[in-house]
Amino acid sequence: MRVLHTSFLFLIVLSAVAAARQDQQPGVRRMQFNSDNAFLLNEVGAVITEEQGVLKVIMVGPKERRTKGSEDADLFRGDEVIMVNGKRMKGINDLQDAYATTTAGSEFKIGVRRNEERAIVTVLKADPKDLPQRQLIMAGGLPGGGEALPALGLMLRNGKDSVIVHRVLPAGLEVVRNSLKEGDRITALNTTKVNDVKSFVDVWDVMKQGDQVTLTYQRDGKERNLEFKKPRPMGGPMIIRQ
Repeated sequence: MRVLHTSFLFLIVLSAVAAARQDQQPGVRRMQFNSDNAFLLNEVGAVITEEQGVLKVIMVGPKERRTKGSEDADLFRGDEVIMVNGKRMKGINDLQDAYATTTAGSEFKIGVRRNEERAIVTVLKADPKDLPQRQLIMAGGLPGGGEALPALGLMLRNGKDSVIVHRVLPAGLEVVRNSLKEGDRITALNTTKVNDVKSFVDVWDVMKQGDQVTLTYQRDGKERNLEFKKPRPMGGPMIIRQ
């Protein structure tokens, strides 16, 4: 997992876009991100990704959480980044280089294509010490071959012949949030034994929204069952406060 430190945890899950692996559930896909295809513009809480040479804004933070001087930057989700400071951007590397060579306190001018129109968005580059501390977690890129399942409300990683709860997300199912804890060992899903994250996801993906789910897990040597209905999948980016 590539981690970019920034005051929020960004969990990115895209629906109906090109992805590294498509779920068996129609219309839902997961996409893996890393520093080669994603850029975090910390001043405005924006995440920009590259797909097939096109730079797209997939997330923009609220105005009240932006750095001074960039509160009114009119960057929008769906904008296509085509230029920065007068130079054409051909990919994430160009964008990263353009940001790195812009001095703190200077304007970072982003040329975007929005529908059929073009616009210039101005962001004031902040001093690194003034930037909010955030953490960008890339979906599908957790330590030990893990996976993020935002609708369920869990980040999972591989354990010894089991699946370990890496993190419980505050935006997931309430019953999951109130029952599972970090470090719990998941051993079965609907009586099917799961010995790694892949086997868990394989079982999870063939289930339909509304299906009854029985999740078997262990804590302190005791086996427990948690029952709930499979939730509606989440599409689009989700911001989770740490």
